[in-house]
Amino acid sequence: MSNSKFVKGENGFVVFLLGAVFMLIGFLLLFGFVGAHVDVSSSRHYQIIEYPFRWFGLIPCLIGGFCFFGLKIVNPNESLVLQFFGEKRGQFNQVGFFWLNPLLMTTKVSLKLETHQSETIKVNELGGSPLNVSAIFTWRTVDSEAVVYELEGGAQRYVESILNQELRECVKQYPYEEQDKGTTEQPEENDISHSDKKPLSLTQSTAEISDLLCESINMVVSKYGIKCESAKLDNLSYAPEIASIMMQRQQAKAMLSAKKEICTGSVEIVTDTIQELKAKEGFSMSDSDISSLAKNLTLLMATNTEATPVVNIDD
Repeated sequence: MSNSKFVKGENGFVVFLLGAVFMLIGFLLLFGFVGAHVDVSSSRHYQIIEYPFRWFGLIPCLIGGFCFFGLKIVNPNESLVLQFFGEKRGQFNQVGFFWLNPLLMTTKVSLKLETHQSETIKVNELGGSPLNVSAIFTWRTVDSEAVVYELEGGAQRYVESILNQELRECVKQYPYEEQDKGTTEQPEENDISHSDKKPLSLTQSTAEISDLLCESINMVVSKYGIKCESAKLDNLSYAPEIASIMMQRQQAKAMLSAKKEICTGSVEIVTDTIQELKAKEGFSMSDSDISSLAKNLTLLMATNTEATPVVNIDD
């Protein structure tokens, strides 16, 4: 940021009253209400009124006009950048009704919090899969002088270009899903911070990545008097050309995970069942019966169909 000088203004109401007094005096002199008299040498039927001080009324009128032209109204979250014939004179951030030198050129800059919805862009994540990504950013101007003197076209246009660029660079450094991180290329040490032991991913670590995105944006825009207050990933999805394939992949992973859990639970249930049967008094089972029971119970627990009872009738 630039080392800005903050200018102070005069009370606008006092200067307005002073200007009104000068304008009133000037009009009284110009129109002869003050200082006019009748020429004593004129005849009885024809009198000549002289105005010896008429043109002196221009001086208070000019002073009053100078007072009026310098009156400024500054609303909350607004700033005025001041120049005197091309020379920097600082910025004015006071709120209210004030008087400034009318020879100063003023540029009004908004300090309000603004929200920007980025366009949806296509970018490859760390594993190389194309994603459609967009984000919502909130930002504000914190140094109006830097914005006026450093940015061509204002802060809005600059922010829009920087946000899309930083969003693209951020998404490239992370995998879409956490479990894919081990099979992808590791990011370099000089990329956005990966100090956390837990690996970050775009789907499971949205809040952390959004904070890091905000920090990376501030590193770029802070020198131009702009501050990013927050950044949030809004749209995050696979590109249409691979969306169906990746959906099948996710479904297959979910199915394998479910099958693994079912099989693990089935083994535990079968083991507990056999142990309870062996513990009952007066009940004995041969090894072939235990093997057959374990096989049937495991098959029953692992399949999605209902069991069909089979009754063996010995001859």
